[in-house]
Amino acid sequence: MKKSLSFSILIILFLSLINFYNCQNNEVIGAVSGYLDNNLVSSIFSLIQNKQLSNFTFGSISTTYKAVKVFKLLNTNVPNSNELCNLLELKLQNVERVREAYYLIETLKILECSNSNSNSNSNSKLSIPLPVINDIRKIFAATIQSEANLARIYFAISLVSSFSSSLTHENFDYNSIINYVLRLKDDSGSFKSSISRGAPTVSSAALAYRILARLLSTNSLNKHQIYQIQQVAKEIINIFEQTDNYQGTIFFEEESLEITSEVVSASAALIAHFPQLPILFQSKLVGIAEFFIQRKHVATIDDAYFLLTGLHAFDILPTPIVLILQQNSIEVSSKSNDNLLKVSVTDLFGNNMNEFKVYLESAYPVTTRQSILSHQQMQLETGSEGSRYSINFLALKPEPGVYELKFSASTISTTRNVINVQLAIRSIKIVTAVSVHDFEISVQELSSSTGKKTSLQFGEVLTQSLKANSAQKLVITLKLKNQVSLKPLSVQQCFVRLYNQQQIKEIVELVKFERNRYSFEFAFDGKKEIDNLVNGEYSIELIVGDSILSNSFIWQIGKINLEIAENNNNAAQLGISSRPVFAPLPEIRHIFRNPDKRPTEMISFVFTSLVVALPFGLLLSGINSIGFNLKRFPLGFGFFSAIAFVLLLLSILVLFSFFWLILTMIQTLTILFILSIPTFYFGLTTFRNINRLSKTDKED
Repeated sequence: MKKSLSFSILIILFLSLINFYNCQNNEVIGAVSGYLDNNLVSSIFSLIQNKQLSNFTFGSISTTYKAVKVFKLLNTNVPNSNELCNLLELKLQNVERVREAYYLIETLKILECSNSNSNSNSNSKLSIPLPVINDIRKIFAATIQSEANLARIYFAISLVSSFSSSLTHENFDYNSIINYVLRLKDDSGSFKSSISRGAPTVSSAALAYRILARLLSTNSLNKHQIYQIQQVAKEIINIFEQTDNYQGTIFFEEESLEITSEVVSASAALIAHFPQLPILFQSKLVGIAEFFIQRKHVATIDDAYFLLTGLHAFDILPTPIVLILQQNSIEVSSKSNDNLLKVSVTDLFGNNMNEFKVYLESAYPVTTRQSILSHQQMQLETGSEGSRYSINFLALKPEPGVYELKFSASTISTTRNVINVQLAIRSIKIVTAVSVHDFEISVQELSSSTGKKTSLQFGEVLTQSLKANSAQKLVITLKLKNQVSLKPLSVQQCFVRLYNQQQIKEIVELVKFERNRYSFEFAFDGKKEIDNLVNGEYSIELIVGDSILSNSFIWQIGKINLEIAENNNNAAQLGISSRPVFAPLPEIRHIFRNPDKRPTEMISFVFTSLVVALPFGLLLSGINSIGFNLKRFPLGFGFFSAIAFVLLLLSILVLFSFFWLILTMIQTLTILFILSIPTFYFGLTTFRNINRLSKTDKED
């Protein structure tokens, strides 16, 4: 019985872990926060149109291809397309390498020039020049010898697949290409660029996927070759496991737009040939689409090309949906007619998607995180602005504040391959109007809490100016309430401002909030440094503001005349300039400490001379006292070794000086190791010569 119970507990724990893992995964599969809007499309079109040169190209052959491809993806015509066609056809006649031929032919095909359909009929003038065919033969031969790189293979295979009907006599060995590409793959799913070069990378994997997809499009592979490629397609998930993520975006290699776009579009090209395969990396696609959308501000033709090709990869891959709140805030007001929370559901290009069920799963204030609803379906509405899903959010009577909303959406259509939204988190602000209640103002003695209180309604002004002296204080009490529910409201900013227009004096003090009531006391005894007021008339203002308020305000309450003691009247000026409440503050000018007084140049020169001369003099006197001479200096080869030894010792001393000035420890040790080898050799040779001379002198 105990064994059976223990086994049951283990099963329950295991199922709980599985459920937790699924929940964690569900949070990844969300919705994208934006789409490719018309403003961006217009800016991309203008950018590329302005890049066209006087010879009708856009720079290099590859850049021209990318620019023309962008025009194609935007469904717009290329400016001066006929002139560009004529120029590229002339260039094609003289090209010799596969790379240039690939970009020229692909560009001509996109432009749909009169001669660009390579398989239309026998009269087509567009064909691969003989030097390029020879280059293709070399590439196929290089794969057998394991010397080709993936980029050149891709260009060659692309040309062969585009002109397959006119190259049937060539008998290209596709099997050698497949085997060579598979040899470049490692266990992580990445590929090397060639057998002899570099480490495996995801960018090389993108090239490998494109090559295999092009081979499949030739319709010349046998079942075994197709099976080999299908196994590679199944392992694409391994590449997507190498992504990085940051704040909801997923990307490859340090947020590289180029590499991320190439990998995604190449994966889509390969997967398109195996529609029966499940897409195991759907959870990554939402973050990748978010990465593209957040990098939609393009500055170059390359940026536009990789952005659009990356986004259009989702024409083949499962499409993440875009879920956007139509308002940043909803006002809780008795005069408000629109209580609806609205969201739009589109694809990555802003096209409405009406075939969805959208649910608001939960909504809670970020402060308490207590949900105020659960799993409410939103209603589809259509109008002049497109389709929207809405729910009467204010019917829940939410308190003002920032709310986190969790949405889910599932498609009811089988015609589009989209990624259902299991959890998408958005934020909205519930704002309200504030009203002032129980407002009282009075002037009281410092030692007392009583005084004549004046009550005002919001917006009213004191009919008479208040009077106060340095033995008194200004007291204000009030309540702030939600204008709709009349519940007490605490705001982020509540201040009282005293301002003297004539003397340019200003005091701004915080109003304290306790027990649902605001209270303000300000003593005019001048104990605070900021209270350096002068006699005169001051305006009294109540400043109330908050991000959740729709009617933040400044209330001109009235005037107060101050009669302050002489010691306060002569206090230091505050230095506050005459300015409106929300005007910029005066510029802060920093005063740095003046440099210390230094000795004259003559004194510095004499001191430096003494510091250098005294040790040098001690050196000379020491040499003289020990009887230094050059009689025992070696001659012949020993002379050169001794000179080299001395110079190497000096170089080590110089090295130590450079270590103290600019070199690091690693650099110094490296150079010291190199210098130590000849120093040791010449030092040993020198001491041997000296020892030999000493023995000769003794024998004599």
